[in-house]
Amino acid sequence: MITFFSAPRPFNNIFSIIQKNAISSWINLNGEKEILLFSDEKKTIDKSVIYCNSFKRNNLGTPLISSLFNKAKKIGSWPTFCFINSDIILPGNFLDVVQSCNSHFDNFLLIGRRNDIDLKSKIDFYDQNKTKVFWDNIINSASKHGVWGIDYFVFKKNTWGDIPDFAIGRFMYDNWLIWEARRRHVPIIDASEELFILHQNHGYNTKGFDGENSVRNGEEGLENKKLFGKAWNFGIQDSTHKLIKGKIYKKDSKDEKFWYLYRLRYLYPEWSFFMKIWNKIARVFINYL
Repeated sequence: MITFFSAPRPFNNIFSIIQKNAISSWINLNGEKEILLFSDEKKTIDKSVIYCNSFKRNNLGTPLISSLFNKAKKIGSWPTFCFINSDIILPGNFLDVVQSCNSHFDNFLLIGRRNDIDLKSKIDFYDQNKTKVFWDNIINSASKHGVWGIDYFVFKKNTWGDIPDFAIGRFMYDNWLIWEARRRHVPIIDASEELFILHQNHGYNTKGFDGENSVRNGEEGLENKKLFGKAWNFGIQDSTHKLIKGKIYKKDSKDEKFWYLYRLRYLYPEWSFFMKIWNKIARVFINYL
C-alpha cells in the first residue's frame, strides 16, 4: 500500500532511542507497507527494513532531498509514498487516513501538524497492550507545534516534477514541497485534526550543525533559501482540504478563498507585476471583511 522512506541520523546516544521508537511505530502499523532507510548504517531494527546507501549528498555530507525522492520512487514497490523524518512516531490510524485519501484522489499530498514531546526511553510498539498504554498516557502531555513545521509528506509518484537539491533537515525544503504542489494544482489534505503525529524533541548536535540557528542561517540553510527563490513560506495553512472525523472537506469558506487569492502573488512570482497589483486589491478586501 505505501512505501515509507527516511534518512536517519547516526544511531548514537539519544538518537538511537528516538529513531528506533519512530521506525518501530511505522513497522507496527496495520496494513501493507515497506520501509526504506537511506543510511550508511544497517541497524538491526527489523528484518523487513530496506537499506540504501546509494544517494547524493552535498559537500558537507548531508543527503539531498532530490536524490532521496528519486531513489525512493525507483526502489519503492507501492504507488503511494511517505517521506517522514526519523524522529516521528505515527498513530495506529495512519494508514486508514492514507487509504481514505487514496480512495478520493488519484493524486494528492497529505500533511499535518505534529505534537512535540520529551521522550527519553524506548517504547515497545511490538506489544499492543504497551502501545495502548503509551498513547493513553502521552496524548495529554504533548504540545501542538505551529503550522510551519511539517514532518511527513504522503504523496503519489507524479505529485512533483524535478525537486531542487535541498539539504535535508534544513530551512525551506518542506515549504517548497507545499508551494510546488499548489502550483501544480495537487489537492493538499491537512490531517492535523485526524492524526496525532508525535515528534520526539532533541537537540541539533550533529555533523554540520552548530545549533538550531543552523537550520535557517547556516551554509546549508542559506543555500536552501537560494534554491527556493523569491517564493513565500508555505505551510499547512495553504492546504486545499481538511480531513475531519474520517471525511475530507474542501476548504471553500469566504476567508479561505481570499487567503488563496492573497497568496497568488507568491505562488506565481513569474507574474510578479500583475500579482503586486492584485495583492493590493486582495489586501483591501481582506481588511474590509
